[in-house]
Amino acid sequence: MGRLIDDIQHMKMDVEHVKNDVEHMLRDLENMGDCPNAEDIKTHLRDMENHMEDLYSHVSHVENHE
Repeated sequence: MGRLIDDIQHMKMDVEHVKNDVEHMLRDLENMGDCPNAEDIKTHLRDMENHMEDLYSHVSHVENHE
């Protein structure tokens, strides 16, 4: 098993990758116009993006106390 700091750094990278994927999907959906389903998906993705930012902050906080 790796050191805790290594695991935390991997978690931060994973969170960043997911956040980048969400941003990419949001950009793709912007091209769909006024489709109601696209708007619903964009809302969920924005919520997910906010949760990922919170998670990244928590992981960074733990990392700083390691």
